[in-house]
Amino acid sequence: MVLRVGLALFLAGPGWGAAPAQIPARARARRLEVADGQGGWRPFYVKGVNLGAALPGRHPTEFPDRATYDGWIREMVEAGFNTVRVYTIHPPAFYEALRAHNLAARKPLRLLHGVWTEPPPRGDFQDRDWLAAWHREMEDVVQVIHGRARLPRRPGHAAGAYGADVSPWTLAVILGREWESSSVVAFNHRHPGESDWSGRFVTLRGGHAMERFLARSLDHFLALEWDQYRAQRPVAFTNWPTLDPLFHITESTEAEEHALRRKAGQASNPPNPMAEDEDAIGLDMEKFSGTPLLQAGLFASYHAYPYYPDFMNLDPGYAQARDHLGPSNYAGYLADLVKHHTRHPVLIAEFGVPSSRIVAHWHAQGLTHGGQGEREQGEQDARLQRDIHDAGCAGGPRYRGPPALPLSSNPPAAGRTTAGGASPRPPAPSGSCPRLRGPRDPAPTPRLRPRACPQCRVRRDGRPSSRRPPRLP
Repeated sequence: MVLRVGLALFLAGPGWGAAPAQIPARARARRLEVADGQGGWRPFYVKGVNLGAALPGRHPTEFPDRATYDGWIREMVEAGFNTVRVYTIHPPAFYEALRAHNLAARKPLRLLHGVWTEPPPRGDFQDRDWLAAWHREMEDVVQVIHGRARLPRRPGHAAGAYGADVSPWTLAVILGREWESSSVVAFNHRHPGESDWSGRFVTLRGGHAMERFLARSLDHFLALEWDQYRAQRPVAFTNWPTLDPLFHITESTEAEEHALRRKAGQASNPPNPMAEDEDAIGLDMEKFSGTPLLQAGLFASYHAYPYYPDFMNLDPGYAQARDHLGPSNYAGYLADLVKHHTRHPVLIAEFGVPSSRIVAHWHAQGLTHGGQGEREQGEQDARLQRDIHDAGCAGGPRYRGPPALPLSSNPPAAGRTTAGGASPRPPAPSGSCPRLRGPRDPAPTPRLRPRACPQCRVRRDGRPSSRRPPRLP
């Protein structure tokens, strides 16, 4: 025990005994917790909203001014949100507005901060120049949230002097973006045999090359903040259903579909080696653990929308699930996701339905990708937030607040339905779009995978799987 503690103190780096650690939040079991100010912890469920970095009718880097941020933060709180998420660095006015609000508020608005990056050239996550820029972005985020950054002007980036320290209210940090499956598959092929890795704060067991890269990235960010500020907060990497660790029987890869067509004697073009398959590879936070130095913990973060990918609609197990309003494929998916993560909380960092005149993706219960008015959008988002809560997730920020949907339209408070409850739209007739009621957007046809599940080794032939977890009542 003495050796373990001594090693932890040695690895902690410079200044480990100089001041108390700043740990405003931590991940425990299936939830996030925040410090109560008295040496203890209390559960914190995220009822959040994503904040975009642009204004309607403006270029992405024509950022809002301080008065606009003040108004948005005020309306977020009035609407019932307790957290705001940004996926990239905003201009100094945002952090100034957030700090000013929280210093005066009885209950602060917490911050989920992202570390953004573009995909690496040729899908190579070890490209030297790209990796240096990735690490520089981490350093910038650390300095920004502690109010000690001076960022030069760069195309596509916020800039200026950042003097507002928002670290006491920064709930967690999420690294990266929705990685393309083709890049992950190609990177793993270029670097076979990589599995375990151990760092100062994070370890990986039984992983692949991309998971090893993510473990190193998490460890790098944690070291940057700890060594400079003796601060920690829960960290995660961005994930989405395309790269979730679950097995989806209705999602064949292009290579599998090619083999099926050839076996059936049908013509088939050779599969695209860079195909964007929806279930070809997974990123699994359950393989990641914290060392004794990581007091704040890890969590799993997903961007999960009800209408994409197609397995949300087509999985026979999800079709049997129900939520508080009736049948819900989305509730079925969330139940599977939470069941898999036994050691880390699950945060749905993006969810929601958009308001638009065009439907881009169909959904079994009418939670479509577009086609909603603003009131219906609010009701459906409230339903999804309730599903996230009932599935046992740690919460989630809806996508998104300004500028996509002005908060002045007064959507229902987060996690609640409108008076009388939201009524689900009845399913559309077979082969028709639930909005257009015509033959334009037919429901997708399942492509069943005639191979064994890597988890239970049961052959898949389209029948409902016995391994599916019990559904919500």
